[in-house]
Amino acid sequence: MTVSRNTFFLGILLITTMPFLLQKLAWLANAKRTKGVMHYVGKSQSGQIVSIYPVIRFYDGKDSVWFNGASDILLNRGDIVPVLYQRDNHTEAKIDNFISVWGDTVGYAAVPAIIILIVFLQPEIVPRRSRVRLAPRSPFIFVEA
Repeated sequence: MTVSRNTFFLGILLITTMPFLLQKLAWLANAKRTKGVMHYVGKSQSGQIVSIYPVIRFYDGKDSVWFNGASDILLNRGDIVPVLYQRDNHTEAKIDNFISVWGDTVGYAAVPAIIILIVFLQPEIVPRRSRVRLAPRSPFIFVEA
């Protein structure tokens, strides 16, 4: 099968980033929403790096659930915060904002996306207006200039 250079790179980009996106979309589809209360600021230290994070409590039925929010989110004691959590796994609770929910996914998906973008932008690797042949036998990928 022969495809254009752009189609090839788009396909590689989708193959490498979709697992991260699909996992997060599945998590969001099963997530429950509730309100939590910020009770105090936690602090952790790894070597010389100090990280602060809010400690949030929310209720699931009669259960009181505590979890650590994403580091460096500035909240005041007693602030009401929206929370997303999995009913079967409270340890995966997150504050309902972009950084807390999507930050890890964007970070993990960005690494292969940046590498693919760098290769795409280098015409010496795969020349512009070239075609890419995909084969079931070696060589699996062949660039036709």
